[in-house]
Amino acid sequence: MYKFEWENRWVDIHSNTIMDFIAGVLCPQVIFERDKIDVIADLGCGHRPKSDILNIILKPKYRILLDIGLPKEKDGEIIGNSLYVKADMEELLKEMGYDQKRRIAKFIGLGDVSPERIERELEEKIDIALFSDVLNYVDYKLVLDGIHRYIAKGGRVIILNKPRRGYGEFFSDKGVKSNWKLIDYLESKRRYYTIERCLDARRSRPSFGPWREVEWAEYKDDNTWILLILKKETSLIRKKILSSNYK
Repeated sequence: MYKFEWENRWVDIHSNTIMDFIAGVLCPQVIFERDKIDVIADLGCGHRPKSDILNIILKPKYRILLDIGLPKEKDGEIIGNSLYVKADMEELLKEMGYDQKRRIAKFIGLGDVSPERIERELEEKIDIALFSDVLNYVDYKLVLDGIHRYIAKGGRVIILNKPRRGYGEFFSDKGVKSNWKLIDYLESKRRYYTIERCLDARRSRPSFGPWREVEWAEYKDDNTWILLILKKETSLIRKKILSSNYK
């Protein structure tokens, strides 16, 4: 079976279930905050964005759909409240890719921002960032560190990931190799994020029964497809205390 045939088949079978799963866990936590949710960024969106159901339920003003694999003709296209951006995520987070960032800034109402101001203007503008089956393909530490500055205070990062799931030939040497290492890394970043939820997506989908929290020992199980919801830390006091503990 060719890659695109397998991908289309996988998306048709699983995409709605995944989106329902993400929405079922996240939306009850943020539904009362939806008036404050202006920007959702689906980073590594693929050709069937997993953020579709969040877009319907939370009704953000703007949605950014970013993927290096988007067709050229999609780059810069605006449909409804959604902007498509063809870009390398790692390059954008290395303070490169001014043209793409400028396009995003104009789309979310910041105007035509100069190269000198672009990073500052985009800081803390994303309310929800979604990484769905993406972190195996990128330097996940660089990406999670880099996205932090763009997440609004109290905003969330959603991670749906399973080590070694996907197209191995495209995996990054610095991608997620172990759930344990991913969780351990996020724990070391508690000055930036609080882990609100950690769920076993394999066992928590509706067909498998109610949502199920992942036990600590299961982090070592790399067959576990986990859903993580991180909240950006907002308390300066908490930041100060945690930064002293995690240096």
